[in-house]
Amino acid sequence: MKKILFLLLIGLAIFTACSSSSDSDSTSDGTSDTDADSDSDSDGDSDGDTDGDSDGDSDGDSDGDSDTDGDSDSDGDSDADSDTDGDTDSDGDSDNDGDSDSDGNADTESNADTGSDTGNENDTDSVFHVFLLIGQSNMAGGQTPNSEDKQENERVKVLGYDDCASTGRKYNEWDLAAPPLHSCWSNGIGPGDYFGKTLIEAYPEGHTIGLVPCAIPGVDIDFFRKGVVSERRSEFTIPPDNHWDSAYDWVIERARLAQNEGGRIDGIIFHQGESDWTDELRAVWVDKVKGIVEDLRSDLDLGDIPFIAGELLYSGCCKAHNDLIHQLPDVISNAHWVSAEGLNGVDDYHFDAAGVRIFGQRYGESMIDALKLSK
Repeated sequence: MKKILFLLLIGLAIFTACSSSSDSDSTSDGTSDTDADSDSDSDGDSDGDTDGDSDGDSDGDSDGDSDTDGDSDSDGDSDADSDTDGDTDSDGDSDNDGDSDSDGNADTESNADTGSDTGNENDTDSVFHVFLLIGQSNMAGGQTPNSEDKQENERVKVLGYDDCASTGRKYNEWDLAAPPLHSCWSNGIGPGDYFGKTLIEAYPEGHTIGLVPCAIPGVDIDFFRKGVVSERRSEFTIPPDNHWDSAYDWVIERARLAQNEGGRIDGIIFHQGESDWTDELRAVWVDKVKGIVEDLRSDLDLGDIPFIAGELLYSGCCKAHNDLIHQLPDVISNAHWVSAEGLNGVDDYHFDAAGVRIFGQRYGESMIDALKLSK
């Protein structure tokens, strides 16, 4: 009898010890939580998740179904991830983008998916659109501007062509665009002025235009060819101090300066040909222009940006050259030409002031079309 009683006492002691080792941390619905902390979740169970919801641990769910990461979801569906912001997803998990993370790790996306598309450039983005102005005297301009021509728009800039005391402009420094865009001594209006005035109307507020003037009056097409020194090099000056062998290198330097200061080169406008009027020069002119455009696009990593050439004056010396200008879109991708029809000149070569204004507007309208903008 004593032996039996002794065995009963030992069994009772073992049973008591096993009962006391159970987790005293229990939820109000009678289920026990295996987490080491005792934070209470809103449904009465103990949760180890730092944001207080029921994701990320092995707490009890009201319906007894379990998530793939060991926790219970209020709707019984498997929830695979928990977000760090504590917001509740429509299926009961705490992922604010609604996506499931298959490995059960927490989703760390910080922005909620509202269904809006923020990947596209919107109207309030600040974009600096840069355009290169290349050619000879008709691109440089030379007709006397009036007061309207001189009106500035704070959204249209010009990269200084030279140091100009009358305007206060400095070489290779940005300023508000107003004539003269090119050489200070000319004090003239060119197509670039009304090109900028027209084009800016197609861009939303916050966008700006940067004009990079690179025309030199009187030069032949070889001046702008890469690795070529024109036979007429000694006749002309390349800003700022005439040290360049080729105007191509000068254009590249100014274009890269614009790029390095946040500009995006979106197009080139071009007017040249009066100095290449002989049959011999005309025979190779189209191929030379093609080479210049291809080299600029490649060296500046511009892609297939628009290239727009302008016709020469219908009266005077060089109307026949327009047939070559019309060929440019056939040999240069994304190339276009603008008409000089109806425009008058002051001599055999140069447009008058009214013609320059209209010509600039036509360049601007053509660029708007080429860039698929809308006014």
